[in-house]
Amino acid sequence: MLSLPAAVIVTGNGNANIRVTEEILSGNPDAAAGVTLTVASHWNWHLLWNTEYTVGEENSTKSELVFSPEFVSWGWEREKKASLQFGSNYNSFDTDLFTAQEPGYFGYPKIAYDVVSRASGEEYSETVRIGDYYDVYPLSCHISGFSVNYGTYQNACAYLAKFFGIPTGEDRFTVKVYKNYYDNAFVSGETLAKSPNVTLVDASAFGRDGFYYTYGLEDTQTQQGVDRGQNTGIFFFPYDLNQTSIQLDMTKVEKICEFPPSMIPLQMRLDEEENYLYLMAKGTDGYHLFIYRRNNGMALQQEIALKSGGQEVFCQTSLVPGGILLTWNDNSFSFVAKENGQFRHWCSGIFPQTSVGDPAQNPFPRENACFFDGKRLVLSAFENWQLLCVQLAVYDESGQLYCGRYHNSQDELPGLTLSNRISPQGARIWAPHSSWSSGSGDIIVIPIQLSGGTAP
Repeated sequence: MLSLPAAVIVTGNGNANIRVTEEILSGNPDAAAGVTLTVASHWNWHLLWNTEYTVGEENSTKSELVFSPEFVSWGWEREKKASLQFGSNYNSFDTDLFTAQEPGYFGYPKIAYDVVSRASGEEYSETVRIGDYYDVYPLSCHISGFSVNYGTYQNACAYLAKFFGIPTGEDRFTVKVYKNYYDNAFVSGETLAKSPNVTLVDASAFGRDGFYYTYGLEDTQTQQGVDRGQNTGIFFFPYDLNQTSIQLDMTKVEKICEFPPSMIPLQMRLDEEENYLYLMAKGTDGYHLFIYRRNNGMALQQEIALKSGGQEVFCQTSLVPGGILLTWNDNSFSFVAKENGQFRHWCSGIFPQTSVGDPAQNPFPRENACFFDGKRLVLSAFENWQLLCVQLAVYDESGQLYCGRYHNSQDELPGLTLSNRISPQGARIWAPHSSWSSGSGDIIVIPIQLSGGTAP
């Protein structure tokens, strides 16, 4: 139910009275001439605006207001992901003793039963070498974003363990046993933080008839790739797709091409219309983009070195008209242009952000707009997660040409609180370290967009 006084305030600043004003932060705004910024906003999930502003045209603001009698909720495209985990149980490492598992359900049952046989007292712990029980890692598989029929799950996972053949080496972990009043034993495991164990890092991309998958082993101390002679490469798992569910036989997996075992995969994107597979990865010398061409198989077309690595965390690969935008949590980015079927590193930079503190508070790495016309790259994002104020920056191959802040008068309406103000449309998670998964609504809205004409 809308509050009448608040509704009067909000709708009184509806179509005609919304103003977008430009604040030049650096450079020449002529570099952004002709670029149109579109922002979708809402109040109380009932009043919905779409506001357009063309950079450099002071009186160009246009806005449309729609009233929805029904409460509008938004979602975003549900992430589809395939992942493998060490252990025959997907939750094999549970470090909470009070939710620990019975030995038979622990990810390494051979280890669990052996340690339980020696356990004394109510609590007992022991560090074991995994290789004393398993030559290669048992594996479990999990697919999110679909309802999946795996067939006989245990048999499929046993097949994958032999297929990938990941040696356990000298890896160790601590097994903890807890016995209750009835002397029933429950088991949990904990990886040794200072031990040179490996973790499994993977990436996947889903298509109409199957998904592509790759993985790497990462040393827990050095964060570098490890080659133990495991079966590495890019693999394809075919499936039968039925709307939102799939029928999957994991024993049908096939290796389609090589991938360096020294590289750690970060994210994979599939473009089925153009028949490209993009794989972002990190090696000892920094970040690389691998571009594969699907044509009666899969072949590496190009490998592009982007930037050296530091403490930043890679966030996102976005396929945009004319190229690929790659972002990190410290607001750094790289843009790879696609020109006549070839790709090249067009520019890199740091998107300006005035917010300080936790990088998770900056929308740009996850929620941005991108426009590329061959001569200039235009990027924009909300300044923070609470307001409609937008920052916009223009780049050419040499670097940044312009940066401006675009204030929205809806941020300045009197009488509205922080929890009941006009906000961007769409399912947005702004809290630090929140997971990015599907929203509860069916409507997908991109709250900020860019378009434009030819570069000046």
